[in-house]
Amino acid sequence: MKAIKYILILSILAMVAFCITSCGDDTYVPEEIVEIETPGGETPGGGEEPGGGEEPGGGEEPGGGGTDLPTAVYFFSFEDTDDDIQIIGKGEFIDAEDGRFGRVFRNSDEGKRESYLLLPSDALSHSTTTMEMSIGVWVNATTAKRTYLWGPLFTAYAAAPENEKNGTPMFAFQYRGVLQINCNGWTDFTDVQNLAGINKLWHGELDPLADGNWHYYTATFTETTAKVYIDGEIANEWVVSGEGGGETIKGLLTNGSDLKYICLGGNQAWDFNDNDTGFMYDDLAIYNKALTSHEIEAIIKAK
Repeated sequence: MKAIKYILILSILAMVAFCITSCGDDTYVPEEIVEIETPGGETPGGGEEPGGGEEPGGGEEPGGGGTDLPTAVYFFSFEDTDDDIQIIGKGEFIDAEDGRFGRVFRNSDEGKRESYLLLPSDALSHSTTTMEMSIGVWVNATTAKRTYLWGPLFTAYAAAPENEKNGTPMFAFQYRGVLQINCNGWTDFTDVQNLAGINKLWHGELDPLADGNWHYYTATFTETTAKVYIDGEIANEWVVSGEGGGETIKGLLTNGSDLKYICLGGNQAWDFNDNDTGFMYDDLAIYNKALTSHEIEAIIKAK
């Protein structure tokens, strides 16, 4: 009888030992870690860092091909051939040493009203609705051989010069940062009309081009205001009444189509005795709006 009890006790102990061993395995083996997916398919805290993984301030610079750049109604980069562009005289297209500028137009300064780039005849005809206009171009003077103290950057007339003289209608944007309009009304943009009380002449000791670098020149117009910017900074600024002799800008905007002979780099106004400018030019743009300083800065940064 004792033997039977002993056997039963041993059987019970064996069963207990088996249970402890089996249950122990379930107790101490770590459960598999299961990742719970969010509705977007990513695990919480996983994937990209907050902000899309980019460094603060990353992405495109202002004006770097984004929406900051204004849209031109006429633009010529000089990289490709344009059948509407004609070289008058001895200018030529060359590759600039600064790779940012690629192919540029280099003008000759060996004569007066002899060398310039003739642009499409309708380039100034796009402002009748907006009644605003801007002209912008990159300029470099390292190839100039003669003095350019009074030289023109951009001029426009109804036709080519006759007997070495230009008449009206006319428009002139001079290198030294001043303007003149005589197109269905006129203004000489005098000292009195300048908000500073005097026209500052950006030549001689103030010549921006003397450092041999590229500089961005811009002229902007509304019916009663005009501004010249050099590298995005106001060089001169005028306000006119908008009506009457010496006070009229709007003819440039309403009758820009009358100015069909449009020149970059030469063909000085009237019979003034100034050489064509032997500058290099790049990225000529015309807009049917008055560019803001921020838009001009965006154009400069995008180069």
